Amino acid sequence: MKLKHVIWDWNGTLIDDAHLCVEIVNGILVSKDLAPVTLDFYRDHFHFPVSSYYELLGLTEPPYDLAEISERFITNYRERSSELLLQPYTLETLSSLREMGIRQSVLSAGLQSDVQHFLKAFDLDSFMHFVSGVDNVNAEGKSSLAQSHFLRTGCHPNEVLLVGDTILDDEIAQSLSVKGLLVTNGHNSPYALRNSISSRIQSLSDFSGWLHC
Repeated sequence: MKLKHVIWDWNGTLIDDAHLCVEIVNGILVSKDLAPVTLDFYRDHFHFPVSSYYELLGLTEPPYDLAEISERFITNYRERSSELLLQPYTLETLSSLREMGIRQSVLSAGLQSDVQHFLKAFDLDSFMHFVSGVDNVNAEGKSSLAQSHFLRTGCHPNEVLLVGDTILDDEIAQSLSVKGLLVTNGHNSPYALRNSISSRIQSLSDFSGWLHC
């Protein structure tokens, strides 16, 4: 069937923010006398739920308050969001899909209000027919939103492509029986994504070639 709708992930897929997330979490780790991590370690090991990744870093509850850590993270992220840039070829890719008559939307583990704010700040809101984000700062609930988000597309699974950058995005694509595509320059590395079922590309610069192959 012809592709009619692309569901985009936001963090790491359209916005280049993995490095900022590492810096913020490292600040939290150091403040609690824990060892910081490298970007490579992060991309190899980051996973959902985020609370499980925090535990891997030593931020176990107790003694640490994961709710406080999440609030601190999102506050710092908002304060430093002006440092962020879109992933290369984001605008070109979204524009090309719109010219082809393919509808687009965002399904994110970020707060819905934050995602909508950032889409508008980067002048991308006009590309998206609708946005689904979670209602908490713990990045929990994306999988639960997936089915209702998919139903809003009004499409058959064979007409939908989900583009993301994490193991969770691969799992969601499989749960919806839609085609999945993962970019490997986001929050998960090729190593982390090695067992994914979804197709993989290095970056959005490869998207057009992949789509038309």
